Amino acid sequence: MQTSTTLARGLSVALLMLVFAGTATAQRTVTLTLNTATAPDTLNALDEIQVRGQLGSGTALPDGGVIDWNDNTTLKPTNVGGDYWELSFQIPDDDGLQFKFYSQLLEDDGLGGWEDGGDNHTVAAGTGDVTMPLHYFHKGSGAAYDWRPFESQAGKVAVHYRVFACTEDGSNDLYVPSNPDMFVGVRGAPEQGILDWGATNVVLSPESDVEGTPGWDLWSGTAYYDEAQIGATQAYKFVVETGVTGWEDSADRTFTIPSQDTTLAWVYYGNSSPTSCAAQPVTNTVIFSVDLTPLQDIGLFDKARGDTLQVRGGFNGWSGDNPDNSLLLPFPGTNIFEAAVPVTALPMTEQPYKFLIEFNDENFIADFGQSPPGGWEEPLSTTGANRTYVFEGGSDEQFLGDKRFNDVLEENVIPTGERVNVTFNVDMSGAASAADPFDPAVHAPYPIFQDPIWTFTQGIEGFNANPEHMMTDPDGDGIYSVTITVTGPTYSAMQYLYGYGADATSMAGTEQGGGFDGLGRRRTRFIVPNGADWPSTYEVEVETFTPEGSLPYDANPAVSGTNIEPLDGEVPQKVELSQNFPNPFNPTTSFEYSLTKTADVKVRVYDVLGRVVATLVDGVQPASNYRLSFDASHLSSGTYIYRLETAGHTLTRTMVLLK
Repeated sequence: MQTSTTLARGLSVALLMLVFAGTATAQRTVTLTLNTATAPDTLNALDEIQVRGQLGSGTALPDGGVIDWNDNTTLKPTNVGGDYWELSFQIPDDDGLQFKFYSQLLEDDGLGGWEDGGDNHTVAAGTGDVTMPLHYFHKGSGAAYDWRPFESQAGKVAVHYRVFACTEDGSNDLYVPSNPDMFVGVRGAPEQGILDWGATNVVLSPESDVEGTPGWDLWSGTAYYDEAQIGATQAYKFVVETGVTGWEDSADRTFTIPSQDTTLAWVYYGNSSPTSCAAQPVTNTVIFSVDLTPLQDIGLFDKARGDTLQVRGGFNGWSGDNPDNSLLLPFPGTNIFEAAVPVTALPMTEQPYKFLIEFNDENFIADFGQSPPGGWEEPLSTTGANRTYVFEGGSDEQFLGDKRFNDVLEENVIPTGERVNVTFNVDMSGAASAADPFDPAVHAPYPIFQDPIWTFTQGIEGFNANPEHMMTDPDGDGIYSVTITVTGPTYSAMQYLYGYGADATSMAGTEQGGGFDGLGRRRTRFIVPNGADWPSTYEVEVETFTPEGSLPYDANPAVSGTNIEPLDGEVPQKVELSQNFPNPFNPTTSFEYSLTKTADVKVRVYDVLGRVVATLVDGVQPASNYRLSFDASHLSSGTYIYRLETAGHTLTRTMVLLK
């Protein structure tokens, strides 16, 4: 009997434990999704969001965690990309939940970390898992849990844009939030039917009218895309509109149009650092000057045909609509074009610009039998990226010196009748990491030339691959080659990327290169002459395919190896050019010259036939005495003429190279 009683008691305890165990496992999963695009500050994935609140039964969660109305809570959503955060957790069956979202960043910024509104969010007591609808962090009362900052439209997909505009780049584009005539917008590729590169169809609004709060410089707005555009890629940029359109200096932004309404994570305008935006812009005259001699030498630019030259940049919204701030006029008796342009900008800020040829289409077609190429320059000195200068903003005119369109010098010009067989070589091992990896059984690489003026001289249409440019690897070592004949008149600089595909009409992958604001945008290589003569063949050293990032480039060999040293002493009273020493020399020599005032200076070396064989100086220099060292390793023995040219002086001497 004692044994039976003991067994009965043990079974009773076991049954009770099973009952309690069953009660403990009676719980359900709650899933929350939060969007912080409506938080009044720039939250990102590194910031902390909390879910604060309590259960009807208290603060303890089944997994040992805590939900409380203070920092004791252990419920912290995870950022799953951009503005979106998710959290799943368990609560007991038949237990209700009250909660709100809380941001420590907003609390630290003095904006209040809590969502506003008197009513808490709730999950009613009951059983079964609960997935709450998407919730936008909300400051303000009276909004439903599934409130959105934009209206949903039938047959449309809403995309919400957001940018913090008070940055160095925004300031350069004259972003001044107190200016009532200024606004921020979005421009982009027009194929999707909403944006346009030529007009600001999507206008954003500031998120706060209280100066000093983050929302004062946060601008947002919504565009609606047709459902037929789902899956398409939208390229875009943010702009500052002040009567002149200021563009982000960063590369184009892109996103894939989603299948449902969404927000794009906030960004800094131009991807540049935030600043105060308190400085006020000033207006001063900047003189842009271009020497078009090389382009006229190859027969492309002709002012008598009606071709014109413009300068475009951030200061005029990259537009040539107003001739007063874009059109360069010819300087009488020269090939130099100049424009004195009123520029409004912040003093000592970097300003981007480029030159653009507007060909007279009708007359060009009459001369060449085809439409002209695109007229944008692709400067060799920047590998195709934008030129820049620092806006001084003083009371005196700012002269940037004589530039060369595309930075092409006379000694870069390959004259009519010259033919150079150029061999390109590329190692495709770098394409193994591309999004669509290079497959030698399917793909072949090819160079894609990127300078519209140069490609026109070679009969290459646009920036397309040419079937004759497909590269081969006959020995199977992974290095592909092709030989292309470069025919004059043209110039010796080649700007290109490598791509690959099944044939010249397809592209499985391409090098991206750098953006518009730095070196390495494109590969830049030069055919190097033998003194004043052009070789019949030239080979580019083996290059490695680089899917992303800046690309390698060469300096223009026509800008000869020189060392220019300003000399101490008083400001010279006379413009002078000394005899070189030693003379004769091999292969280096030096000479001095003097400038009495700041001037645009050219120092060039000519052969006895009058051909430019080296440009030693081409730019603005202040008044001083200078010593210049010249390396003539690339020249043949002989007599050469070196010449100093300023606006009012031309001085010439001779030197003898003996090798």
